[in-house]
Amino acid sequence: MKTVTRITLLLLISLTIFSCKEEKKEKEITVEESEIDTQGEMTTDMAETSFKSGLSGDVFHHYLEVKSALFDADEKAVSVAAANMARGLKEGHPEIGKLAADISRAKDIDTQRLLFSEFTHELEPLIYDNLQNGQIYKQYCPMAFDNKGAYWLSDSKEIRNPYFGEKMANCGSVKETITPKS
Repeated sequence: MKTVTRITLLLLISLTIFSCKEEKKEKEITVEESEIDTQGEMTTDMAETSFKSGLSGDVFHHYLEVKSALFDADEKAVSVAAANMARGLKEGHPEIGKLAADISRAKDIDTQRLLFSEFTHELEPLIYDNLQNGQIYKQYCPMAFDNKGAYWLSDSKEIRNPYFGEKMANCGSVKETITPKS
């Protein structure tokens, strides 16, 4: 009987030890997730950015999601955010919405990046015409697309190159700060 009690006691101690290790892992993951969330909130400029009726703030929000997903080379996240962007443009700007839909249907990250460059070019006039509050940074990478260069828009001065991602994360510069028209 003493042997059974000892074995039971050892099993309980073992389970307790392993449970504590699992609990620590879960806490570590939670801390990492909250750090990511905190980093995402560091771009406070977006909270201060608003648009006139000609452009939805949701469209620009989804644009930033596409940009971020391209930086991370996450084709699926690009597709989802681009589809959301396309829905937001469907009513007032169907031609630009079609380009956003093309990004969402693209099968590879290189095609998505190329279409994103074209989309940015088409979206830019809407940003200039409809920015009501805040600042948007027009950024440029001279090495994108075999040194032809490409622009993107950001809610932060920090360079996070969507055309090269982690390979050349900081390649680029702010070329212009877009502010509301007086």
